[in-house]
Amino acid sequence: MKMHKHFGLVLTACLVLSQLFTPAFLLPAQAANTVTVQGKVMSGTTGSLLLLDTPQGKMEIKIDNATDTTAGKILLPDQAISVTVTGGSDGYLHATKISTGNQIGNVIVDTNNTVDVTGTLNQNTKDNDLHLDTPQGEMIIRLDPSTEMGSCAFLVLNGKYRITCGRGSDAYLHAVKIADASSASNSSGAVNGDNSAYPFVNGTVDSKTTNNLLYLSTTGGTMQFVIDNNANTLKGLMMTSGRSLTVYYYHGNDGYLHAVTTVGARSSSSASVNTASTLTATGTVNGNSTENMLFLDTPQGQMEIKLDSVNAINGCRVLVTNQRISVTCASGSDAYLHAVTITAK
Repeated sequence: MKMHKHFGLVLTACLVLSQLFTPAFLLPAQAANTVTVQGKVMSGTTGSLLLLDTPQGKMEIKIDNATDTTAGKILLPDQAISVTVTGGSDGYLHATKISTGNQIGNVIVDTNNTVDVTGTLNQNTKDNDLHLDTPQGEMIIRLDPSTEMGSCAFLVLNGKYRITCGRGSDAYLHAVKIADASSASNSSGAVNGDNSAYPFVNGTVDSKTTNNLLYLSTTGGTMQFVIDNNANTLKGLMMTSGRSLTVYYYHGNDGYLHAVTTVGARSSSSASVNTASTLTATGTVNGNSTENMLFLDTPQGQMEIKLDSVNAINGCRVLVTNQRISVTCASGSDAYLHAVTITAK
């Protein structure tokens, strides 16, 4: 009896497969007759043609705009997937639904503050973490069930894409919208007027921060950023503990996040500064210093120096507690000294 039962199951499977590969199955793509097959994605798969290696052989399946992508949106070589197919009048099988099984939970994404990046999907991509090679370095962007794919039914390795990103409640960048960029320009729209090609994150400076490594406490945890010599820090110079900071960054080839620009909370000033007459003071940065005001401890006492007029910083990119510096100052119409240049000692 067991032999007859197993034989019946095998026969049923064979009948299904015979339907799949006979002309009778090649019905119009919108027909109700469908069959689901399992296999692994093969190299050479594109956004419009899926090459599938199944136990029954290799299959070529067309991917249409109407293909259901809600159960997975990335096709990676050797990835196991399930495909529901129907026949097309063009002689091809057409995918009505592709399931990759790589869905993640719902995350709240800030779609009011987004950034556009353009790059190529590289081989480090796994599950729903997109690894995108950009001119600024490798970026990691998460793919959501709600991501708008536009004309891209699926993403494939070495494909070039333009991705609109938003910060998620899990501290990751998430893809809000993806478009095919194989023939598009690399230019990106502005984000708050600055650093349009980079993602950003808000947080507060952690006490472990040094001149070369920023520790930023965010809602998703503590993030580390390398501060390179070419980082633009003039708008976010003060990195004493507890300072609020926005960091624009990229993912470096060394595995670290690198700060591109730092922006602190600084008040505007209408004071005029007389740079024709300056004085220089040397001392150490007091931990109470803010983005607006440098408290400089000197042998003669503590000085209060405003930072709104700094136009150059030499020998370092940021200021941390107890750092020894020399400050060239000029008098302002508000009766305060204003820093013009700062040099590490």
